[in-house]
Amino acid sequence: MKKIAIIHVSIPPDMRKHWKCVIPRFTKKAKWFEPFNEKGQTAIYCEVDMQNPKYDAFLALLEEHGLMYPNNGEDPDYEKMFQAVLESEGVSWSVIRIEHRYTDKELRGFPLLSLSVDRAEIDPWGPNYGTTYDLSQGCTACGTGAVQTSPFFAPRSSLPKTGLVCDSGTEKLVATPLAAALRAAHVTGLELRQVQSSRDHNPLPWWQIILEYTMPKMSPATRGVIRGDPPPCPHCQRDGHYETLREPQEIVYDRNDVVPDNIPDVVQSWEHFGQSWIDKEDFRRSRFAEPLVLVKPRVFDIFRRLKVRGARFDPVRIE
Repeated sequence: MKKIAIIHVSIPPDMRKHWKCVIPRFTKKAKWFEPFNEKGQTAIYCEVDMQNPKYDAFLALLEEHGLMYPNNGEDPDYEKMFQAVLESEGVSWSVIRIEHRYTDKELRGFPLLSLSVDRAEIDPWGPNYGTTYDLSQGCTACGTGAVQTSPFFAPRSSLPKTGLVCDSGTEKLVATPLAAALRAAHVTGLELRQVQSSRDHNPLPWWQIILEYTMPKMSPATRGVIRGDPPPCPHCQRDGHYETLREPQEIVYDRNDVVPDNIPDVVQSWEHFGQSWIDKEDFRRSRFAEPLVLVKPRVFDIFRRLKVRGARFDPVRIE
């Protein structure tokens, strides 16, 4: 496992040339965005392997510029002092989040894996284009858990032209080759429902993952998951969960609640991420929070065999 810091640095124009040369020596996947704001600063998003000697070298580079790195919260006022130093230099610096990166061998050793999609969300979320739901099956206040009663409708032009997986913001979709592979492997716990054009209801080469089994609540030992405060829906307590940027997501279930051999290959979390609401004046403006999709390692192997890009897997523990 690697511990990766996702870092954002905003620098003044006169420092750009130097940092453009130096950043690639210490980081991975540096992305530059300019101009970043009205002050003309350049934004840099990069990854740093915190267990690599280059990480220490990167921190040394900051010190050369008179920038000190936060001391991990040992002094409650230290981060404020640090930010004040940055502002005086015209530089903004922050660790957006810490991620754990696992090898495929390590991932196969966990009973479940959380599937997320690292691609930009497509436009047609929820009922926006006419997808219908049975609200009586969900929360009466916010609609979380409502059962979809129609195909998922989307404009043909909104769906990706390439790739095997995408996210609508409320649902995960897989392209026909991946759907066929899941069927051929007799993966349990899901229905693959073909997406239809919102214009003429013709079938499209994408399939919606509809999950049949809901997990119990996560263990209190879970880290990296927070709930909005105040909670979006105090009635059901299911929506309003989010992945925090402060620490890696580490989902844990109580072994008294979950026996891996007794659950399907693909399941959904009881907790829903994002906010649900029902628009009583125009239902198409309603939105439903999305549960996590959890899969067993055999499903992970299907994704790897097809070399699916944009799919990220994080371990789920049962303790």
